[in-house]
Amino acid sequence: MAEKQFPGNMYAMQFPQNCAASTEGPVCENTNEKTFPWMNYNSTVATHMSGIGKPPQFPITSKNIPNSHEPNMINKRSHHQTPHLPQPSLPPIAPNEASMDKPFQCDLCPRQFARRETLISHRRTHTGEKPFVCDVCSKQFARRDTLQSHYRTHSGDKPFRCDLCGEQFARRDTLQSHRRIHTGEKPFQCDVCQRQFAQRDALQCHKRTHTGERPFQCDVCVERFARRDTLLCHKRTHTGEKPYGCDMCPKRFSQRDTLLCHKRRHTGERPFCCDICDKRFSQRDTLLCHKRTHTGEKPFNCDVCNERFARRDTLQCHKRTHTGEKPYECNVCSKQFSQRDTLQCHKRTHTGEKPFHCDVCNENFARRDTLKCHQRRHTGERPFQCDVCAERFARRDTLCSHRRTHTCEKPFRCDYCIQQFARRDTLQTHTRTHTGEKPYQCLICAKQFARTDEFARHRRTHANSTSAIATSTQQTSVSMTATAQPSLPRSQPHSTAVTFMQNNFIRAPNCDNTPKRYTPVSNYLWQTVYI
Repeated sequence: MAEKQFPGNMYAMQFPQNCAASTEGPVCENTNEKTFPWMNYNSTVATHMSGIGKPPQFPITSKNIPNSHEPNMINKRSHHQTPHLPQPSLPPIAPNEASMDKPFQCDLCPRQFARRETLISHRRTHTGEKPFVCDVCSKQFARRDTLQSHYRTHSGDKPFRCDLCGEQFARRDTLQSHRRIHTGEKPFQCDVCQRQFAQRDALQCHKRTHTGERPFQCDVCVERFARRDTLLCHKRTHTGEKPYGCDMCPKRFSQRDTLLCHKRRHTGERPFCCDICDKRFSQRDTLLCHKRTHTGEKPFNCDVCNERFARRDTLQCHKRTHTGEKPYECNVCSKQFSQRDTLQCHKRTHTGEKPFHCDVCNENFARRDTLKCHQRRHTGERPFQCDVCAERFARRDTLCSHRRTHTCEKPFRCDYCIQQFARRDTLQTHTRTHTGEKPYQCLICAKQFARTDEFARHRRTHANSTSAIATSTQQTSVSMTATAQPSLPRSQPHSTAVTFMQNNFIRAPNCDNTPKRYTPVSNYLWQTVYI
């Protein structure tokens, strides 16, 4: 047997010695068969050799086959041979005569390739073969270069550097995608809506918005997703994993972009700017929601009452008004709420925390919206206007209550009787006629009342009696002490000295409820606590 080498440097075929080679190709002297063309020698020689009873042999050597693409080769980095996976029954690779630029065509799909080793790598996308194994985490790959890129996730090596901003990357294609951020290039276009993208995978994910395809399924709750990274983030809701930690505080997050948004709270960075009012935001979705205040767009529609909203989370909270769902529970009193921020505000009633501060009068508040309403007392702003009578109000709920005077709507109904009311506070006052509750108590005579107007009318009875006492003390200019207290109506003895000043003003020097400024007697006596 004499070894005959053929052009292509891919296979070394063995022929009988009575087979010779000419300048055009191998010619068999036994059968005098015509010369085999070079471009299709693989299949033609195989047919010829099987006809004379000698099957073709293909001894593969490292000199003939590139070791960077063939499977089952020695992994130089791991120093062990990759596992031999079962090979599917595929026909031999035959060049395609139709295209001289890409002569190698896949027999399982119409794709053509210019190099044989590229075709071999492509075939693994059909067979699922992954012969290259990472010796660190045992993850398998179909291509050697993909394995090399994967190794950098363990070593942290980032050899590819952007020449514009200096950022480094572990993969060359990631660097190419990053450069498009600087150039603004978007080479990938959707053939449905003509929208352009800078990355191919972004285009593929976008196309699923047209097709509705969701190929990635959660193996825990069977929910499906259009993106692989969305599925990975979703799985962390089941496992509770939070791999991203803040280096400024102990908080951890399950998503990288959530961590980036959180860090801006520490740095105060607001990179997203509105091009209409120049207001800046720390999150992109917050900017998008803000822009809808200029455009009036409300893309989220309730499928129950057809009410529309500018934000998705506002729609979700609104739907709970139909379902009655209250998923947020207080861990102190077990009271449940339909919104997370309402629960947070409620917790401050237990802790007494008031984090929102007015910079005009230094008053503190437990809720941000309460602070905003309070600040309008200083500015006189009334941003809410009635579209019927043009009357303006400082609070939105006051405007809503006012509108019912035009529509005669009474949405608040008593649980004890069939009576209905236009205002919630009016309903609460009415409910006390059924329950007998009297939350307003006079601090002078301890009498209780169910309504504020009745309580105010009662206070005037004390104001009239104290008026004469204050007048007499003004004429005599006598300081009254605890041993000689004025004859005032009260339920218990006074424990602190009360000094009557001129012009009907008093001051209690040893009382915690002493006002900051001198207060008229008629206003103060019903407020002071008598022990």
